[in-house]
Amino acid sequence: MTNAIRFLPNISYEYHVNAATFQSKKIYLAQDSLISDFLSADALIEKYPLNKTVSVYYHPEKPGRSYLERKDFRVVLGNLIGGAIGLFVGFAFLIQQLSR
Repeated sequence: MTNAIRFLPNISYEYHVNAATFQSKKIYLAQDSLISDFLSADALIEKYPLNKTVSVYYHPEKPGRSYLERKDFRVVLGNLIGGAIGLFVGFAFLIQQLSR
């Protein structure tokens, strides 16, 4: 386990869907997406200054679920493929160990 410092900017926002008002602090769809360097975290904070009107992405059937930053589909797909490969290798190793 590494002791790397990670950043998660404290950004809150309010948005309206139909007649309902929602508030959130979620920046990414996968909120565990921490930022590894201060300059990138600071740039994200500057991107969302106080009282600025911004785009909010939310689930159409559950508008209380929202986020500000969409990740590139290729990054998400790469993460899914990497996870699947890791899972496959882990199961193969486990089966090999159990068969001894």
